[in-house]
This record gives sequence, C-alpha cells and structure tokens, in this order.
Amino acid sequence: MAALRNPACSCGGRLFSRSSAAAEYLWIQQAEDGGWHSHTYGLLRSGQSLTPFVLQALLEVPEDSYSRDGNRVDRVSAFNSEQYTI
Repeated sequence: MAALRNPACSCGGRLFSRSSAAAEYLWIQQAEDGGWHSHTYGLLRSGQSLTPFVLQALLEVPEDSYSRDGNRVDRVSAFNSEQYTI
C-alpha cells in the first residue's frame, strides 16, 4: 500500500483508483468476527498476527481516495478486544 502512494510514482489519477481497489479488496476479505484470517497458513488462521498488519495498511490509504467505513473499523476493534483480553 505504501508503494501505491509513493510521491515518486507518476501514475496520475490511477494512483488513487489502485489504492482504492486494493483497500476494497482487503475489506472484502475481513471475516465476520472482524479479523483477517489465513486460509493457507495454520499459524495465521486465528487472525491475531495478520489483522494488525492489514488494518495498518488500510489506515495508510489516504481518506481522500477511499473513505473508511466506521463499522468495519469497529469490527476490527471488537476482534482485537476479544483476542487480547488479559
């Protein structure tokens, strides 16, 4: 995602459409519990390690190119609260 917003890229308007499409793809992959889970790697299946990285990438997408859905972010917060309760 960071490469998509690199000012050195002379992509013009395509920059935002690509980052928007990438963000939408990642949001579509969000599970019902609010996390992102690997369907390939067993160690990443719980979503505890994958979810923070996906959320960080999504939060780096400029809001003027892709508006964040607060409900989706709230689902991630709920997921994190359940996973990391002490």
